[in-house]
Amino acid sequence: MQFGTHFSARKLRRKLDASGPWATCAASAELLSRKLLFTPLFATLLERRALGAVSRERLLATHDVHPLQSPDGRQTAGSDADSESSRFVVAVPGGYVLPGSGGVFTADGEFVVESVAPPTMDAAYKTIPLIGHLFHDGPRFTLDLLRGDVRSLGPVDDSADLLCPLIPRYRNYYHWTVETLPKLRLLDTFRRETGREPTLLLPDDPPSWMLESFRILGGEDFPIRHARAPVYRADSALVPAFVYTITAEDYEWFRRLTAGLRGNTDANAGDDTDRSRRIYVSRAGARERRVHNDAAVLDALDDYGFEPYRLEELPVAEQVRLFADAEAVVGPHGAGLSNLVYSEDVAVVELFGSNVKDNFARIAETAGFEYHRLQGRQDGPDIDVDVSRLRETVERAVG
Repeated sequence: MQFGTHFSARKLRRKLDASGPWATCAASAELLSRKLLFTPLFATLLERRALGAVSRERLLATHDVHPLQSPDGRQTAGSDADSESSRFVVAVPGGYVLPGSGGVFTADGEFVVESVAPPTMDAAYKTIPLIGHLFHDGPRFTLDLLRGDVRSLGPVDDSADLLCPLIPRYRNYYHWTVETLPKLRLLDTFRRETGREPTLLLPDDPPSWMLESFRILGGEDFPIRHARAPVYRADSALVPAFVYTITAEDYEWFRRLTAGLRGNTDANAGDDTDRSRRIYVSRAGARERRVHNDAAVLDALDDYGFEPYRLEELPVAEQVRLFADAEAVVGPHGAGLSNLVYSEDVAVVELFGSNVKDNFARIAETAGFEYHRLQGRQDGPDIDVDVSRLRETVERAVG
């Protein structure tokens, strides 16, 4: 029995097993109200300008902008959401930082859209992080946000000079790895060019994988705070360009900073590098997008030398080494494929049900990887893979 993409009896049973009935009921009620009521409401407020918001265009025109250096040495900050020339850090004087969403508001109470979303996305996508405040900070707090009455928010920690939130849209390996960690590169450039040291605001009690990847990518070189106050106000709140997908320069940055973990597979390795591993990324422990006929898929992939891995069981450093050594990766769409940012010249086969997304296709295109998409049959929250088509696709990729 299935009720759309986001709800099914099988997915509900898994949630019950993992979280228990009370937490499951609360989460289900929140999900339904978010999608059916608050997302369209908040999107309408933004579209009709009832919610004061600063677009990227106005942000760049009215604030102190620190762009990256372009390859020819020119400093540029453009409007294209995903190009290297669009990367920048903006200082918002007297800005308010909301650790629940990572959102930044100006001293006048305007919502800085760039702090939570790229300019290319629709109004619903841009306002989703703000809706979380309704459930976690209460209606009074959220109403003050919508009215732009930031001076009523509190208690406020105003002890920081330069403060930049590194708060992902979702507490998820993908949003942290692909959208949040590359901001460290922008902030490092800002620090070198200005001589000013920003303090980074991390989530309170972050999971171990978040802290480990943060350390590996150089985050501990900055002053750090963990978000324990409801609101922060800084002399200047720093807003890096929202990283929706990585650029070629981001990809090289990931490889360079993980060179010490990669053995012979580093940025200076030649063609004789031994990269013989073939990886199957299993989602057997996930709540959705499991491969329903996993045994048949594993049997087929075994013929081509693939090994199954449940990445949630591995430290980040091992995941980096695993993907750096891989010549081929097969797996259902999911956060584990974010580790492609650590790969080199890999062939990718991504498995989908009915809901096809291009997150990892974009990474593969940027890095120059061979990429194949295989769409199977949607089976509740899971995927049923056509094994004969899988064999044909893998044969093209590695045969």
